[in-house]
Amino acid sequence: MLTGRLLQVTCGDLNADGQIDVAGVTETGQVWYTLDRANWQNIPGQLKPPEWSGQSYDYLNQLRAKAGMVPLQQDPLLETAARNHAYYCGINGVTGHYEDENLPGFTGYSPSDRAVYVGHSFRSIGECIGSSNDDEKGASDGLMAAIYHRFGLFDLDTDIIGIAGYPGWFDGYFRSIFVYDMSNSLINALCMGQPYEGEGQHITGPCEPDIRIEADEYWAAKDEVAARNPELVIWPVDGDENVDPAFFEENPDPLPDYAVSGNPVSVQFNPSHIQHVGVQRFRLFNDETNAEILPTRLLDKVTDPNGRFSAHEFALFPLERLAWNTRYRAELAYSVEGTAQSKIWRFKTIDLGVPTYTVTGSGEVLTVAPGSKFAVYIPPTAEFPSWQQFHGTCHQMSLKSEGVDPNTIIFTVSTDSQGSCDLTLNGDRYFTIQVENN
Repeated sequence: MLTGRLLQVTCGDLNADGQIDVAGVTETGQVWYTLDRANWQNIPGQLKPPEWSGQSYDYLNQLRAKAGMVPLQQDPLLETAARNHAYYCGINGVTGHYEDENLPGFTGYSPSDRAVYVGHSFRSIGECIGSSNDDEKGASDGLMAAIYHRFGLFDLDTDIIGIAGYPGWFDGYFRSIFVYDMSNSLINALCMGQPYEGEGQHITGPCEPDIRIEADEYWAAKDEVAARNPELVIWPVDGDENVDPAFFEENPDPLPDYAVSGNPVSVQFNPSHIQHVGVQRFRLFNDETNAEILPTRLLDKVTDPNGRFSAHEFALFPLERLAWNTRYRAELAYSVEGTAQSKIWRFKTIDLGVPTYTVTGSGEVLTVAPGSKFAVYIPPTAEFPSWQQFHGTCHQMSLKSEGVDPNTIIFTVSTDSQGSCDLTLNGDRYFTIQVENN
């Protein structure tokens, strides 16, 4: 048994026996466990995950603050519910919002059931799950690029949250899963109070145990939380200099006919401030060339293929991913209560901080210096949306690679390299990295 809380885990073939191993470091010292994949889930009680939640709350609230939103308060019961589900997912190697009672770690079928299990009284729980992440920042950033989850983390009448993470095997990789459970503290307090005994309008169903709540109090509690947030929430925000250029996949999928697209630009109108809203025009431009980004697809309550958007939510998807290190301009023409208004804002995609080469895999030769570091971007196509099955054969060259996203790799050439590396991708695509001759 481990004698302290696990602070860090890593994985790989640590003892060259051909098996995947896991190394753990605890509060009481360095403790190594060598485990094969099949045995990992047989010892869940011995490996307690790190307490990710402190940094997770801070980072998520930094994102909300950028958008002008009020911070979410840490709730211990929701954190316990999130931790239980993260543990369930980690030890079973599964993702998703629903649990199987026949699997270990089961605490409830749905997010509502799991919240009730730990003592939360309001059954309305919003849950976001960031899977296959290295850390909590990556989980939050990934969720913010996925439009339904972005709207979940930016839900206007939510004010409390619990976040927890747990490591496990997901799709053949040892990663961490992060669970975000959210709710409304004011309605939860109503559920914990005395039932409404009057003759007026009332609501049943949202509480555990099921009690009657006066309708006016219920709606007032939702509106009070929402009213603390701004009339208009946009993302990416004006002046943001660190925007991910791409969106890949989400469940459910807002773009079922695309495996990769640009990061969506979204607008939420706050119904506690605005009753009737319409969007007449929503466009995106390269602010450096003034060229409009086309094609795009505008999702709203009518066009959302999964029926998740409300009448107050809109998202513009560039159907091709955006470029690295490029400034963009969003232009929105809309009406509020019948009055025409407009808004323009700008943001910039991430600067990788190294030279970036674009290759299609048609035999390009990149000439680089010994010791150099650079990025290679392989534009996605309908046939090959990512660089799966990446292999390399090197001659008198040592090359390290780091995946940035499914279309981008950062390479570092050793200082003593003199030759070349031939790199192949799925679909018989290939390119060569050649060290320049002095």
